[in-house]
Amino acid sequence: MALVRRVKEMAPAVSVIYQDGRDADYKSLEDYDSHAISLISQLYRIVKTTVVSWCNLQLVMNPDLAPIGNLTSIDCALGWLGYHILALARLNAPTLQTFSISSRFDIGICGLIRDPFGNKYVDYPCLRSLTMNNAGVPAILQRSTFEGVVPFPSLQRLAILSHYPYVDDVLFRGNRATLEILNIALYPETVAMLRKYDVFTPTSHPKLRVCTCSFMEDGPSAFNAASSYLKFALSIAPAASMRVFPGLSEFRETVQPALSILEDYTGIQVLSLPHVHLSLWKAIVLIKALPVLSDLHTWAPILGAIPQGGSEAGLPEHVRSTHSPMGKRFRCWHFECTQLDDLGGVARCMLLLALACPNFDYAAVDKDYRMPFMDEIRQQIAEPWFNLYAPRLQRLLFTDFIE
Repeated sequence: MALVRRVKEMAPAVSVIYQDGRDADYKSLEDYDSHAISLISQLYRIVKTTVVSWCNLQLVMNPDLAPIGNLTSIDCALGWLGYHILALARLNAPTLQTFSISSRFDIGICGLIRDPFGNKYVDYPCLRSLTMNNAGVPAILQRSTFEGVVPFPSLQRLAILSHYPYVDDVLFRGNRATLEILNIALYPETVAMLRKYDVFTPTSHPKLRVCTCSFMEDGPSAFNAASSYLKFALSIAPAASMRVFPGLSEFRETVQPALSILEDYTGIQVLSLPHVHLSLWKAIVLIKALPVLSDLHTWAPILGAIPQGGSEAGLPEHVRSTHSPMGKRFRCWHFECTQLDDLGGVARCMLLLALACPNFDYAAVDKDYRMPFMDEIRQQIAEPWFNLYAPRLQRLLFTDFIE
């Protein structure tokens, strides 16, 4: 155990081991002698925290290796052998704080909270973060409900990025007062479960502030239009300050009319509408309606129809005199582009918005389009109708960009 002693000598305060074996193949332990097994076991004993990030945990679960104690974090992407990672989680249930599992197959995730052999229920009193991603493969649902079971009483972050694997609300029990971040894929069966068990009410989750609700269509849709999707998603933590709506663009022609629903949720500070093109005029309406909105994430904006009786040359003065000052907390519009988007039109939108919003300084664009976008900004400012406001508009030249 000379290596273990050297580790302690070189780093006497070491308290964490991060073990990553993503590029290794442990289907067989024949390549590992008893010294390697013993070494790993000794290393685990000298620390207080162990993080395992492996695709295959046969080595970790080998009977010749002493059970890993003090395990606080598991982050695992699996192609198979999910029972190993679930067994490891159950073994360390008293200390586990974060658990993330991603798989291309159904791995029987129900085994996380129930021993498949002894039928004993397992709770995780210290777990703060739970992420499940079954890569779009429907889980084999646990048909019986976990009545009275509260497995995650301290959960603060919950991400269900695939089909919800249970028929009841077991993941949401006992953590109404602690849950702060939720990322959930709204498959039809998930929506049905949330409705059946009345999981979310206007006052049920007082700390929930970040909410991502992805529209997922798998067979019959749970929603017939963008408005019904938005209403349901907003009913999950109506006081959340950061809202993300992936999949909204799938509703196509019903998206723009439905956006008016957002105007009633005045506590939104960060709003993300992936793949949705907003017109400048719709953005102005939203910014006015959401007084604490600071960040907006969309697809490349479009100018939209010029107000009746106006002209493009007269737009700067029209926007400044009609809408300024507004959105005093609004500071950043993140947008994504493709080669098909009109960067000149996007630049006009940003410059016009800057004339209405006194603190709007950042037009955050994908790095591949940053330089051509900056060129468009400079060219537009040089035009007579924008040049009058050049000192204010030049602040956009120090724009950020999306990595």
